Amino acid sequence: MDRHRLIGVGLVLVSAASFGSGALFAQPVYGAGVDWLTLLAWRFLIGAGLSWAWLALSAERRAGLRGLSRRRAAIALALGVIYLGNSGTYFAGLETVSPSLAALIVYIYPAVVAVLAIRVGHRLVGRRPWIALAMALGGVALALGGIPAGTMPPVVGLVEIVASPLIYSVWIVLSARLAGERTDRVGADADEGA
Repeated sequence: MDRHRLIGVGLVLVSAASFGSGALFAQPVYGAGVDWLTLLAWRFLIGAGLSWAWLALSAERRAGLRGLSRRRAAIALALGVIYLGNSGTYFAGLETVSPSLAALIVYIYPAVVAVLAIRVGHRLVGRRPWIALAMALGGVALALGGIPAGTMPPVVGLVEIVASPLIYSVWIVLSARLAGERTDRVGADADEGA
């Protein structure tokens, strides 16, 4: 595996760990009196600072950034705003909804992505995506038994948490389409794994 691919895999792993642990770090911060908006502002400020530093470290990355068309920059900005909606609703909801319930609700997004993908003209080809969809929904169904019956969070918090995977699903589908993802390649990948 070449160096660039290894760095990419490492960054994906760091990103996944950071994304998955957000709720664990949010609860103590909320307990210290910080609200979701302040937490989100710091989160994105630090993330943006690290991202810009990463881009600035390499002449190749700086040149790629300078070569970005206005259309691509506008798409990236729009996707960033949509992702902000996802994060904002999630962290706002975490103020009143337990992290375990929030995680359970948020992980409906694979099913929503599948439905949106079908709706915008990209059918799921092969068995692999259908098996993944069944596993995702099965995992959510299995986790339902762990929620204590007497701990109903406020409706506003639930609406915020439910909005998060819906917005995230729209972001996933739009980012794939706007990035020029080829549907014939997606279908070929699915068939290879079936």
